[in-house]
Amino acid sequence: MREEELLANPDVSDAEAADQLRVLSLKALVQIKITAFRDKDRTHLRDLLEVGLIDASWGRHYPPELAARLQALVDTPRR
Repeated sequence: MREEELLANPDVSDAEAADQLRVLSLKALVQIKITAFRDKDRTHLRDLLEVGLIDASWGRHYPPELAARLQALVDTPRR
């Protein structure tokens, strides 16, 4: 965990089987992105929002401080 991160990242066990691989779940990936919240993470989250893989309702999956970050991206999609 980096000093500027609000919370620890999810455990890597939050994954799904994909053929012979295990892939981090979308919920866990989004949490990592809103926790790090660097410029590239915000860009990735905006891309996920734009293509409809996530939306404003996803905030309910996360603690309030992370949900607020996601809502800020929903409210300002192209900043």
